[in-house]
Amino acid sequence: MSTNSSTPILLKKAEVCTRLSMSERTLEGKVNAGEFPPGRRIGKFIYWTEVAIQQWVVRYFGAQEAWMPSTVAARSARSHRALSKKAATPRKGAAAE
Repeated sequence: MSTNSSTPILLKKAEVCTRLSMSERTLEGKVNAGEFPPGRRIGKFIYWTEVAIQQWVVRYFGAQEAWMPSTVAARSARSHRALSKKAATPRKGAAAE
């Protein structure tokens, strides 16, 4: 059987959970809270398209992938390095050991 490129790949709930490393209860909770796209029932199984799962992953982790250190964090790191350098420099009048 050949697959048409326009035919969506369907994933059962257990397959979605395995791919996302989450339990079925967590998945159900996210669906009920509106944080995850609802599946579609066909017979006794619920399915999601692979595209829907991929789009959710991109939206969910998009901020993580776009993350850049803030200028506040960069300034804090510079201040920390300056303080470390100052602490390592011997004070005037301190007795040499």
